[in-house]
Amino acid sequence: MMVVYHFFVKRYGFTKYINHLKLKKTGQVCYNCVTKIEDEIDSDQEKPLLCKSCHREVHIQKLLNPHSNIFYQIKYLLLYRKFEKFVSIILYLVISFNIIGLVLNITKNCTVSQEFFSITSCLLLLIYWILMVFRVKVVMSGVN
Repeated sequence: MMVVYHFFVKRYGFTKYINHLKLKKTGQVCYNCVTKIEDEIDSDQEKPLLCKSCHREVHIQKLLNPHSNIFYQIKYLLLYRKFEKFVSIILYLVISFNIIGLVLNITKNCTVSQEFFSITSCLLLLIYWILMVFRVKVVMSGVN
């Protein structure tokens, strides 16, 4: 997963990625089609926004197929500012599970808990990298 993530960042460029992430997170650019959003932008409001045509498309898709709206919600959540807190919690859990597993391995108290903590930390890392790769794809969609 790390290789795929770094491939996307290297392919598009890290500074380009950071710039587009900032534009989409602050709502200056539509997070679906990358068109500039110029009307009704508040300076305090920093959340991802859809342009009028994408907003209309989402509502039409919601009427035709209620489950198709999930994709837009996932895109929104990946760009929302609370996503960084969620990712930080995942990484802190991975670190703490690794430390607990290491302590249990050194003391050799029980092997079941060691395996539990190592499997859990691996699964959390997998979830982390899947989210980060998908976030890079969302941020860089529509970018030349």
